[in-house]
Amino acid sequence: MTFESVRMTMNIVYTCPCNNNSHTYPSRVALNIHKKSKSHLAWLDAEELRELKIILTKKDNEIMMLRTQLDGFRKLANESMDGL
Repeated sequence: MTFESVRMTMNIVYTCPCNNNSHTYPSRVALNIHKKSKSHLAWLDAEELRELKIILTKKDNEIMMLRTQLDGFRKLANESMDGL
């Protein structure tokens, strides 16, 4: 049984999701400079708005579900009161 030496290299790649990670930056400094650009800041604002809309939709759905349950409980209570 023989063991061969295995060498592995690792490269750090700097990308930004605002450009679909398609552009790589040569250094962390270059990435940080990009993050201060108008295009990146506009993307951040749009991304935050998208996330807030998702949260709002989930909360609206939850409110509608709770209202539906409440209406069901009210009907059930009225029916039980009518039977007395």
